Amino acid sequence: MTYWQYRVGHRTYEQKNGVTGTEYGIVEAYFNNEDKLQFVTQEFQYPFGEDLEDVLCDLELFKQAGEVTFDGLDDAVAYRDWE
Repeated sequence: MTYWQYRVGHRTYEQKNGVTGTEYGIVEAYFNNEDKLQFVTQEFQYPFGEDLEDVLCDLELFKQAGEVTFDGLDDAVAYRDWE
């Protein structure tokens, strides 16, 4: 069974002045039937929902993502579009 989970991801970028920076955020990681990472969302995610309870639930899942040790995110394929 395939599934997804939130994970903490990071991206490195070069600023206009040539200095390299890194920023962290929440990504969605998708796993295959063998529990192997398939791809992650390219953009950082944000909490949302139809009501406050949904948003608070998302925030709790984001918090849990920070508690998971996760290797291999750098090797994952970025998933751009949902089409």
